[in-house]
Amino acid sequence: LGPSLFIMIDIYNFSFINRNYGFTAGNQILKEIALRLVRNFRQCDIIGRLGGDEFGIFVPNLKDEKEGLVAITKKIHRVFEKPLVVEGEELTININMGIAIYPKDGKIFKSLYERASLALAAAKKEGAGETRIFNEEI
Repeated sequence: LGPSLFIMIDIYNFSFINRNYGFTAGNQILKEIALRLVRNFRQCDIIGRLGGDEFGIFVPNLKDEKEGLVAITKKIHRVFEKPLVVEGEELTININMGIAIYPKDGKIFKSLYERASLALAAAKKEGAGETRIFNEEI
């Protein structure tokens, strides 16, 4: 397995959507986000909902770690650029991302998950739209 990424995505302030539009609308948004992610990634990439308003993406076998990292984060941002329609109203969805890199940050899923989670927490502290890549200082 070559260089790979595990990315955790958090929908920023998702509780606002549930409070103002209801849980049914919130669930529809989650389904639409999942469909958009699946449409924009390769068949070998693993995409899943981690719980609540968080998604995880494992992108294996990048040709180049740095170029792949830039390309994948841009791809994710493009997925969220197009507003979602809720009850006839367009909503722009902001996200935060935390990223761990295989094998540098871990060789088993648990390590990658923990480190991506730490990076995500650091990104969320900075506000909407932030991305952090795991490093030992987090």
